[in-house]
Amino acid sequence: MVCTMTVWGASQGGCIIIPEHQEKCGPATVFSNPSQPSPACCKIIKSLSPTMVECLCDIRKNRQQELVMLGVDSNRLMNLPVLCNLSSTPFNCTN
Repeated sequence: MVCTMTVWGASQGGCIIIPEHQEKCGPATVFSNPSQPSPACCKIIKSLSPTMVECLCDIRKNRQQELVMLGVDSNRLMNLPVLCNLSSTPFNCTN
């Protein structure tokens, strides 16, 4: 799997970087002075498949240190559905 700063996609080989997601959602997931997610970021979050959410959860669970090194606040990352007013709850990670 390959980690990115924001949202992950799934492929047959595991998780992959989706540059558009990184560009659109990155500013909303940083530790220092995060912005509100942009409408473009929220559109991406709304369109994530269950497989993509599973991938995101797996990276959060198993590669937390990489997220920290990239400056990603995993709590904000997982809370993007709430920040986008798409849900009253964060991404649900069952694994």
